[in-house]
Amino acid sequence: MTTAFQPHNIPHRAKRILPIPHEFDEAAIRYQLLTDLLNMAVVKSAIVSIDLETTGLDPYTSRPTLIGLSADGFKVLLLTHEDMQNEAVRLRFNKLMASQDVRKVFHNAKFDLKFLMHHYGTKPENVDCTYVMRRMLVAGLQGKEATLNACAYDYLEYAMDKSVREEFIGNTVMTEAMLKYAAIDVAATWHIYPILRKYIEIEQLHLCYDLIERPLVRVVAEMELRGVGVDLEYLQKLQKLLEAKTKKAQAELDATLRILGLAVAETKKLKENEKTPAQILAGITHVRDWKSFNVNSPKQVVETLNAVGFELESASADVLENPYWTRASLDRGRKLMKADLSDDEVLIRGRDLIRRVQDLRAARKALNAFIEPMQGKYLHQVTGRIHCSFSQLGTDTGRFSCSNPNFQQMPSERKNAVFDGLSFRNAFAPSPGMGLIVFDYQACELRIAAEISRDPGLLEAIKFVDPKTGKSDPHTPNAAIAYGVPTDQVTKEQRVNIKTAIYTIIYGGSAFTVAAALRIPVSQAQAFMDLIFTNFPGITQMIEVRRRFVREKGYCVSLSGRKRYFDMPRFQGDNREFDKAMRAVERRGQNTPIQATNADITKYAQVLLRPLLEEFGAHQLLSVHDELVIECPLEVIEACTEVVKSTMLKAEREFLRHAESAVSGGWGLTWEH
Repeated sequence: MTTAFQPHNIPHRAKRILPIPHEFDEAAIRYQLLTDLLNMAVVKSAIVSIDLETTGLDPYTSRPTLIGLSADGFKVLLLTHEDMQNEAVRLRFNKLMASQDVRKVFHNAKFDLKFLMHHYGTKPENVDCTYVMRRMLVAGLQGKEATLNACAYDYLEYAMDKSVREEFIGNTVMTEAMLKYAAIDVAATWHIYPILRKYIEIEQLHLCYDLIERPLVRVVAEMELRGVGVDLEYLQKLQKLLEAKTKKAQAELDATLRILGLAVAETKKLKENEKTPAQILAGITHVRDWKSFNVNSPKQVVETLNAVGFELESASADVLENPYWTRASLDRGRKLMKADLSDDEVLIRGRDLIRRVQDLRAARKALNAFIEPMQGKYLHQVTGRIHCSFSQLGTDTGRFSCSNPNFQQMPSERKNAVFDGLSFRNAFAPSPGMGLIVFDYQACELRIAAEISRDPGLLEAIKFVDPKTGKSDPHTPNAAIAYGVPTDQVTKEQRVNIKTAIYTIIYGGSAFTVAAALRIPVSQAQAFMDLIFTNFPGITQMIEVRRRFVREKGYCVSLSGRKRYFDMPRFQGDNREFDKAMRAVERRGQNTPIQATNADITKYAQVLLRPLLEEFGAHQLLSVHDELVIECPLEVIEACTEVVKSTMLKAEREFLRHAESAVSGGWGLTWEH
């Protein structure tokens, strides 16, 4: 590999040597405002860069102020919002946007497309996004931003002055400085695009970009613009339930800590309306009370859990899932509990306390991050719907991230007992006359592991269908192989044990992780993992191959060719620290291709579905992990359901050529049906 074709994870001390030269020159940029339709001729080209300036960030409460277009990176045509009210101008612009012959290049296309679709009825086709391209090229690398400013600096050696941007907010009067700023954004995007395109081809990311990420931009823009409806009465019902449950759970946790001698006392000053008649007569102004335990205080959680037998340095969710302990910490817990307990008994009591902390945290999070704000700040004042923000490359594995609210972390009644059987997902409501089609991929990551490893046992297991339920169930035959018993003799406990052990191994976890998940001794957890290594040799080989690959290359690859790069550790005289850092990279290099391929499959399904859903008058509302939620008119919902199912299977089969594909779902008037 020559210096010119260096990947982005190789630092360059001086300016980057580009695979192709650029001709960007700020002094050569010329802009003009629209005077008549003949001006539009400036955008007749195979590639046109486009950029919008807007009065705000919300297309429903803000509007475009300028639309800049350039066909050569030097001459820029600036259209105002007032120009776009002219039907002839708007038709000419929308014809350009709908043309398959002209490539329209944006930076952060999702943002601009939402404004164009909402304000001008634009139907975009053949759109590129330099933001998405850059994110693909620097996935996993620290400090590698994908802003237009970062791209201009890295590829054009140009530092953009973004201070003028703030002048557009709430302002419809354009100054010369604002017009020049808008023109530079358009021109820079035009010059950056061919450089990024070349890098995409050099890094062999073109299939992933062209087939998945590039067409997905419109899917995400439409999904955000449409939003999702909610049942406010149902949310209020959930709120009352969780408020009562959290109050009870907090009281029970506080009582347990008082019994253990871990509660903290405090002197509380009584308000006048809090005093009893006896206290008033006695002149009592203060009482001794107990502080309520704060499950969201890392300091309190760490100190309390360490007292009952653990050795924690953090109270993060990951740490609580796999709590560390030592011989000394177990002795400390035994002494506190004042009982002759075995190590396992100490851990069982300690993990019960962890579970209470986790459940109370989950309930509080459900209330504070979802249920309450979904009735208030997240409920759009114009549409009455919730418009969360999806980032299609929000994670280094290529999976979506989501915010305002983060539906990727929505509460789960399956994981959290606090819901008393009620489903949070049923708070989402279809529009009148519509129903919801919901499908997700079944055991998708296990199927991907089977595809990559080609392990005969795994490949056979994922074909298994439970004769009682008629649903795919790869975990029962996996347990049968591991324990050496027929599938009809596999117990529920054996199935859970092997399922947990397999996923832990695939994700790069340890016996400690399995022990924490199953609440069993580490030695027993290790025995389960040994069963997997012995009976599924393809998994062992897959792990070794993937770890060696990332050590040698500095990146890992999904089945679509998507790459995640790593800032590889450098030896600085401490073998222990270097080995620890390298093992962390190897673990991520082992599991990222599986997670990334899962993202590839789900995203590709959305790309395939978009034009098909249009034929039914249906549209996608949400993408949550590998689950899709689609709104469809009731009169065609059964036919549309079959199309959704077959298309999702088609997308999965594009990647899984040896492993059996499977989805589950259907349609109804609520999400959980």
